[in-house]
This record gives sequence, C-alpha cells and structure tokens, in this order.
Amino acid sequence: MKTVLFRLSADHGHFKKPWTSNSPQTYLVPPKPAMLGMCAAMAGINRDVFKNELEQYCKGLSYGLMLRSPLKKKVISTHQLNLDNFHSSKLGKKESPITSPKPSEYIVEFDADVVIILNDDRNAEAKRLFDDLLEAMTSGCYAFEPTMGHVNCFASAEFIQEGVSSRGSGAFQTNGFTLSPPKNDIDVLVEKLPIMRKAGMPFFDIMHKDVYLSEMGGMLSSEGEHVRFNDVDFCVV
Repeated sequence: MKTVLFRLSADHGHFKKPWTSNSPQTYLVPPKPAMLGMCAAMAGINRDVFKNELEQYCKGLSYGLMLRSPLKKKVISTHQLNLDNFHSSKLGKKESPITSPKPSEYIVEFDADVVIILNDDRNAEAKRLFDDLLEAMTSGCYAFEPTMGHVNCFASAEFIQEGVSSRGSGAFQTNGFTLSPPKNDIDVLVEKLPIMRKAGMPFFDIMHKDVYLSEMGGMLSSEGEHVRFNDVDFCVV
C-alpha cells in the first residue's frame, strides 16, 4: 500500500472532546478526521470539498503514529475577547470586552512520526488527497501550514519518506497506539478516538475506537492486525 511518513511536532495542540464545554478537554493524539483535515489543508483541498468527501477519506486512508516523546497534557487558562462587549464598550457601556480566564486542556511538546496509508487506489477521493499531500510534502510547499487542532497551535510537518507498506497479523511492538490492551506490564492510557465522520454528522454520532497509549512513551506489545513500513510496525485506524 502506498505510504507517506512525516514527522509532526508542536509546542501545543488541542483536539476538543465534544462533550466538554466550560473547561474543554483534549484527546491525547489527533483523531483520524482531524489528522486527515490537517493533511487536506496542507495539500490545498477546498474546505467544503473536504467536508463533503470526508467519509470517503476515512474509508480510503489509514493513519498511525510512532511517538518520539512521552505524551503530556497541561491545563492553560486564557482570556478571550467578547466582540459584542467590545463594541458596547466603544459606546461607553461598562461591559468588559475581556472575558474571565477560561481553563482548557492542551497537549504540550507533541512529537511523533505519522504514517498516512492509501488503502485502495480505487477510492478516487482518497487517492487524490494522498497524491496531493505527497506532492506538497516532497516539494516542501504547503497550501496552509499545519495546526494541531486549534488555529493558534502551529505545528511543523517534515517529510521523511514515501514507499510501500505491508499488512501483517500476529504479535508486534509499537511506540504508538494499539487497538487492544498491551500484553506487557506497562502503564497505559485509554482514549475513545474518533475514526469516522460523515458530512453533517453530529459529534455524538461519530464512530470511535478505543486506543491504548503508553503513559510514559514505552513500547507496547500487542497482537492483531498492523502495518509494517520501513521495518517499523504501526497500528493504524
């Protein structure tokens, strides 16, 4: 299967869990629809086109990662500007345009190698996204710079390699995520990660899978389907 490997790093990231509001929480790693959205932005695919074709992208492409550093989260409080109150203050009213601090959870110091895999050449939408992403990465010219979920969480995406990956089954080790509890004695974190979304689908109807991540960044021993690329095993969604 055609595969592209790149390094994704960022000081901060936020992929909001939709059931959190006043104090938004974040997924530990990018959900699949968000990762494909980041790839589409770098490749220059129109936002409306992406939304309409997201289901085909999710079916035709797989995504996995290999952590370069342990996962970390931090609560950061930020002030926001209320534009309604801002205009009122211009008219002499007393409402402050600056809101009180709002705590939000952020991923910090994220650093991982990411694989994007084209599962089926016959999926025209997925193939176009893959080809456009590969062209953007190999040329080093992105239509839009990548961000880690939040518009102000700028990221770096560095092309590493393109090639062909193969599917396997049985025992494997990975420093990314697994889809079943690891066999070795290691502290893990479990995330219900979104993997499929259709255009217009409410957040609460998004398809999820439980993924298991090492709390301190160690290798996970698991069994099941996986992908091998450049002599490294990835579990993919």
